[in-house]
Amino acid sequence: MEQKFKKWKRWFTVIFSEVTDLSLKRYIFREVRNIIINNPSLEKPSVFYEFLGNTYSATAVMSLRRQVKINKRVFHLQVFLKTFMKIQGDSREKFISFYKDSKAKELACEEFDRFARTGKDYVDSGRVLLDLKNFVQKLKNVKLMLIKR
Repeated sequence: MEQKFKKWKRWFTVIFSEVTDLSLKRYIFREVRNIIINNPSLEKPSVFYEFLGNTYSATAVMSLRRQVKINKRVFHLQVFLKTFMKIQGDSREKFISFYKDSKAKELACEEFDRFARTGKDYVDSGRVLLDLKNFVQKLKNVKLMLIKR
């Protein structure tokens, strides 16, 4: 089990980095958009604004798509979640062992309960599959919306 956690930690580090990068790009895009909206002298039709919006949209969709596209050579969210669903038995205990003091352990239990059924020792794979299915469907909707533009 220890080896699995080490592998998942490496995978999660890659996924976290990619999601954090996308979050930063989203923040920058929104801040620039707010500057434009809140400054009447800048708020006018512009090819640059259209380019900025299109570039951000394409980057966001590609980043999200990379998290669900099946590719055995790349760590991404879909493979991580499908692998993570296979956790058995002692996963709650292992998860909580990463937290040191008693207050942190209490919070760890609450956090684990968000992903498993309350009081269960394993992650509810049905819930993970449903979340993944919803994520993939929303991504398809975004992709269709961009195609229709």
